[in-house]
Amino acid sequence: MKRHSILSPRDISVFYMLQLHPALSAKQLSELCFDDVSYETARKRLRRLHQSGYMGTKTIGRKKDKGRPESVYFLNAKAAQALANSKNIPEKTISIGAPNIKHHEYLLRLAQLHLSWQHTAKKEKWLSYSFTTKRILKLSEETANSTTKENPDATLTFTNKSNTQHTILLVLETGNLRPTRHWIPKITALLKTNLPILIITTTRHRLDTLRKWTLPLLEEANLPYDRCLFMQFDEIVKYSFLSICAYSTTGSAMKIPA
Repeated sequence: MKRHSILSPRDISVFYMLQLHPALSAKQLSELCFDDVSYETARKRLRRLHQSGYMGTKTIGRKKDKGRPESVYFLNAKAAQALANSKNIPEKTISIGAPNIKHHEYLLRLAQLHLSWQHTAKKEKWLSYSFTTKRILKLSEETANSTTKENPDATLTFTNKSNTQHTILLVLETGNLRPTRHWIPKITALLKTNLPILIITTTRHRLDTLRKWTLPLLEEANLPYDRCLFMQFDEIVKYSFLSICAYSTTGSAMKIPA
C-alpha cells in the first residue's frame, strides 16, 4: 500500500531534477537537492516519495566499492502531474518511466558533470548559475516551433562576482561518434551559435582525436582555435571545472573563461 505524502518545494525540485536527468541515484539526488541536510535525511525523503508513488526505481548494476546493486530513481505519472502544475509546463512534455538501460552510463555521467558544475559555482561564489540539459532545450525549441536538429548535451550559464554573464555549450562525447555522420554536422551547427563549446571526453586519446576532427571546421569557418575547448571527464569530477586546464583545438593549455 502506497503512503501519501504532502509535497514540499524541495520535492518539486527533485522532480525537476529528474526531468533534467531521467535517471539519478540517491547519492546524486541528495547532492543536487539536499545539500543542506544529511544524506540519511535525503535518503529517507526519497524513499517516502517512492513509496507514495511519485518515483520508480530501477537497478542498473553494482557499485564498484561494495558490490551491491545500484538503483536509480525516475519519474512516474504522479510526479509529472505535480511538476506540470508547479512549473506551469505541459504534462505531456515530461518524460516518465525508466530510461533505456543502454543510455544509463551517459545519463549518469551528465548528472555527475551537473554536480561538478554546482560545486564549482559554490566554490567560486558565482552570483547565479544553471545547467540545462538537452531534454529541456528540446522542449524549449518545440514550444518555440524551432527546426534546430543539433543541440549541445547541456548549456552552462553563470554570472561571476564581477556581474559578468557567461554561456558555454557542453558536448559530452559518448565514445561511438563518427566524424562524417555525427561529429561534423553537430559541431558545424553549434559553431553557428557564436558561443564557446566545451567538449568533454572519457580519455586523453579520444580528446586528441576530437581535436583533430574539429580543427578543419574552425579553419573553414575562420574561427579562433579556442572557440572549442577540450577536457577529460574524470579530471573534472576529481578537481572541478576551473581547477584544471582545458585544451584548445591546437592543444594549447588554457582555462575556461570565468
